[in-house]
Order: sequence, then structure tokens, then C-alpha cells
Amino acid sequence: MARLWNRLISFDDQRITKLAFEFDYERCRNNWCFDFKDILIKLDLVSHFERKEIIDMSLLDLRLQDFYLSMWKRDIINVSKLRTYVKLKTMVEQESYVKLNLSKSQRSCVAQLRCGILPLRIETGRYIGEQREERICNFCTENSIEDESHFVLDCSLYTELRNEHFKDIISDVNYLQMSNDEKLYHILINFPRKTAKYLVDAIRKRRQVVFGQV
Repeated sequence: MARLWNRLISFDDQRITKLAFEFDYERCRNNWCFDFKDILIKLDLVSHFERKEIIDMSLLDLRLQDFYLSMWKRDIINVSKLRTYVKLKTMVEQESYVKLNLSKSQRSCVAQLRCGILPLRIETGRYIGEQREERICNFCTENSIEDESHFVLDCSLYTELRNEHFKDIISDVNYLQMSNDEKLYHILINFPRKTAKYLVDAIRKRRQVVFGQV
């Protein structure tokens, strides 16, 4: 639409196309100009419409990126199951883990963790109407909600797996000084392959315990 706008306002005033545009512009109600003006208002570029100015396409691209980034952030923060996703995803871009040569199960576990749909009690408790504070982990004695952070960082059921996959990470002094949110971000973003392997093994162990296989 912006490229067409730039062409239209550049046309000679006597061209039929320009005359049709001027009619549409003056009417500006339930028509093309009305829709385009509404877009420019949202992008804080309406002055270009009012003055009939050429729109810089690079400026338009930046405003569109900012607009959709703000809308995306606003939308995801209101979805409770994306509690981990909002902590990890700060930009609309391809994540590094999708470029890795991970197995199907590893890739699936990472995606499920990020999107809050791993079969943890924070999610499964929702199916049976449990309040969030009631979704306590059944696999340890910490009396903590079984969410993604607890599953990756704290639950004693997975201590051996944690030591196996994250030994060098969790023994680092800087890591020990981080908050749980910072630890989760650090592990998932900086060590995606280790995370993927841990998740597959931890989910397998959880299933074994649930179904009495250990």
C-alpha cells in the first residue's frame, strides 16, 4: 500500500488515476485511503497522509517491526502457559536451537518446554481444574509447583541427570549466584544441546516413575 501511495501522489494532477485518487482521498470513508490512513495512525506516520508526502520505505519497515514486536509482546504476556517462553524469547527471530542437528525427540522436548506444554503438573493440573498453587511436584519433598524451572533446576528426582548433563555449568561460581530465572535462561539459551539431552532423559525418567517402571 505504501509503494502505491508513493506512486499515486507522484502522478501528474491531470492523470485519470490521480483524479480518482484525489476523490478517494477527499472522501476517506470506507475506502482505500481510509484503510491506509488507519495503518499510518497505528505506525505514527499519519502526518505523511495529511501532507500527502512520500513515505520513506526504510522508515516504514522500522515502524512495522516495532509495531508488530509490541503487539507480539503484549499478546504472549497474557498467555499463562507461555510463562517460560516470555522469559526466553525477547526478539522475533529464529532460535539457535532449531539450527542444531537434534533428534526429533530432543527438538520436541525443547519446543514443549519453551511453550509450556511439557506434561508437568503446572500444565496437567490445569486439565482437572487445580489452582496453580495446588500443582505441587509429586516427585520430591520441596513442596514446590512442578513448573519448567523446578523440572530443569531443582527437582531431586533428576539430580543425577542434572549432574551428568550440566556438571560444569552448575558448579560455576557465577551460575551459583544467579536467580532461578537467570539460571534457566542461561542453560536453555547458551547450552541448547545439553538442555535437549537432559529434557529427553528427564521426561523418560518421569514417565518411568509415573508408570511404576523403576
